[in-house]
Amino acid sequence: MKQSINESINDAELLISDYNKLQTNEVYLAEINDMINKWSILLKGKKAPHFSYKALNGKTVRIEDLLGKVVYIDVWATWCVPCLREPPFLEKLQEDLKNNDMTFLSISIDNDQVAWRSMVKNKKMKGIHLIAENDWKSNIVADYLITDIPRFIIIGRDGNIINSNAPRPSSEKIRSELTEALGS
Repeated sequence: MKQSINESINDAELLISDYNKLQTNEVYLAEINDMINKWSILLKGKKAPHFSYKALNGKTVRIEDLLGKVVYIDVWATWCVPCLREPPFLEKLQEDLKNNDMTFLSISIDNDQVAWRSMVKNKKMKGIHLIAENDWKSNIVADYLITDIPRFIIIGRDGNIINSNAPRPSSEKIRSELTEALGS
């Protein structure tokens, strides 16, 4: 089971503190501290890294446009089998939370825009759909340190990260996490 990045960072910091006491190799220490610094920008309460991508309708959507609402982001691709298992659960979440101050945002990292557009339209996928060009080299992948998909992220009304490695829609934990985010 994946832990949240917040918990993982805290655990890692404890381990690194012990490691720093024992390790004298400065190259290793520098590498580990660099990794911690990268992940720390994604901790709960930090400002969410900026992104701006085109939607199905051709309009550009920026993270700043969504301020004032809790945003549940799904980073996915049409070729990703685990990603394709989540839409039914995501639609159920959207239906259950439709009267709340919430936005459901799906960002595809597909290279093939035709496949992306076709899947979203043919499957009648709900929510806001954006495409992040450049596949694994896109800014969202780099800025949110995404190494596998699907990846889910919760951003608060204030534009700050609530969970940069949130549970999937199919997880039993997501409802309580989103309810808590909506209450804050």
